[in-house]
Amino acid sequence: MKKINVLSLFVAIAMGFVANAQKIIDSESIVNFSLENRGSEVTGTLGGMKGDVIFDKENLNKSSFNVTMDVNTINTANGKRDAHLKNEDFFETETYATISFISSKIEKKGDKYIAIGSLSMHGISKDVSILFNAAEDKGRQKLNGTFILDHADYGIGKNREVSIQITCVVTK
Repeated sequence: MKKINVLSLFVAIAMGFVANAQKIIDSESIVNFSLENRGSEVTGTLGGMKGDVIFDKENLNKSSFNVTMDVNTINTANGKRDAHLKNEDFFETETYATISFISSKIEKKGDKYIAIGSLSMHGISKDVSILFNAAEDKGRQKLNGTFILDHADYGIGKNREVSIQITCVVTK
């Protein structure tokens, strides 16, 4: 009888977690990036955002992000460059097809928020802080975040700062 009660409790907790998770609207969620390369600005995007988002302004302790991006969606508006970025000189998408972010804490900072967590790409994980704001509209939340990383910290190319802008749109 105890096994049934424990199993029932586990199922109830799991269902409560799923009920609170918000669905990412992939078609409206995107990562924009920019960096300087040989004196020119290179910009691009990554799509294919998937995962679990739980964001509640009133209860940040229960808020969390566990999101992945599909590196094969990289688009710099230059097909030859995109193919090169996918090969072993850079992202090695055959081996490392996703970039992921898993939050460990979300804090309020003024009228914005900070998602603190682990960013993993190219087989390397590093702690990052993503400053973001949240806006609600018609049953959806739009989370816009920014941060800067050096892609060499992840074993990708030479030392170069990359400015990242994230838009994640979720249903409430």
